[in-house]
Amino acid sequence: MEAVESQTTQTPDYLCNEGEHLLFVYGTLKRGFSNFHIIKDYKFVAEAKTVGKFRLTEEYDENWKKWVPYLSKDEEFEIRGEVFKGKDTSLEFLDEFEAVPLGIYERTSVKVRLSEVDEEVTAWVYVGKKNGKYLVKDGFFQEGIDKEAFYGVTPK
Repeated sequence: MEAVESQTTQTPDYLCNEGEHLLFVYGTLKRGFSNFHIIKDYKFVAEAKTVGKFRLTEEYDENWKKWVPYLSKDEEFEIRGEVFKGKDTSLEFLDEFEAVPLGIYERTSVKVRLSEVDEEVTAWVYVGKKNGKYLVKDGFFQEGIDKEAFYGVTPK
């Protein structure tokens, strides 16, 4: 009798089991950014780009003392970001963090294309209910650059 090798197939990270979801982040929740600790229990899946075009703006928030990005449904650019997988039980906390109950952002679904595997998936994303003052012209939010010099403004 021949020995049969057992073949185990690993489920790709971009496929979710019951009770899991994908989250597309484009701003301060990205790896290495100021609010990444909020989703530290999420698993990084891939860098990604929105399938449709959106507007990405930002402005300095006096309460948070930092630049805050706002994604809106206006068509401008494909937005670059990252996709993570997390537990559905964390969505209520994320909604609170993103000020959904206050009407600052809303959670909605978006189609994104994963860079590493060239797959299209649907993920949750937080869309701003307003636009920031400054357009992020390439659709890629950055922290740690001199935005005052870049935009020619000084936050109060």
